[in-house]
Amino acid sequence: ISTYKYRNPAAGIGSSYQGAPGYLSQADLLTVFGNAATPRSDTFTIRAHGEARDANNKLTATAVCEAVVQRIPEYIDPADKTEIAAAGLSSDANKHFGRRFEIVSFRWLSSGEI
Repeated sequence: ISTYKYRNPAAGIGSSYQGAPGYLSQADLLTVFGNAATPRSDTFTIRAHGEARDANNKLTATAVCEAVVQRIPEYIDPADKTEIAAAGLSSDANKHFGRRFEIVSFRWLSSGEI
């Protein structure tokens, strides 16, 4: 490369196959798969049932709800950056509780939906 007399010698560094039709780079793969990739996030559907009883233990009310909850990459306390591994956390809240959760949707269910 030194004999080519490039104005910018760093321009000659890299694979000589780069840009050829059969050359596959990480960027080529991420262009296709990137939209589907969601690192460290999961979505959960949680259903809960509750009852209210009077002093005689008679059932007075029931309720059922459903929440869609998503774990996101950020920690509870923004003191630690998203990319820091659990072993390197500085915040006690992040050590105990980890990543944040967001409620995506919430609804009350009728008895016919259970």
